[in-house]
Amino acid sequence: MITKLTKDEITAFVGKNADYYFTRWTPLVEGQNWIAQARSQELPENALMDALSKRGGTSFGAALGFFAIFGAAIVAVSSGLKSFTSGQ
Repeated sequence: MITKLTKDEITAFVGKNADYYFTRWTPLVEGQNWIAQARSQELPENALMDALSKRGGTSFGAALGFFAIFGAAIVAVSSGLKSFTSGQ
């Protein structure tokens, strides 16, 4: 027997899922921690920037890969829409 969920049950379920995903994906917090750790060493400005840049950054290859995937998705959706609207 299946019963309908109440509004409170749905709200609790959505709240718990949002809390799980939003608190566990924390690159912003990690970045803030790295900056705080580097600043606590009281380095000069140039040395501070060097220390932070050694932590890593954006991958040029990853940017190109995402661009290629995005382009392929646009082409796939566009060709799918053309065949859908032409009735084939």
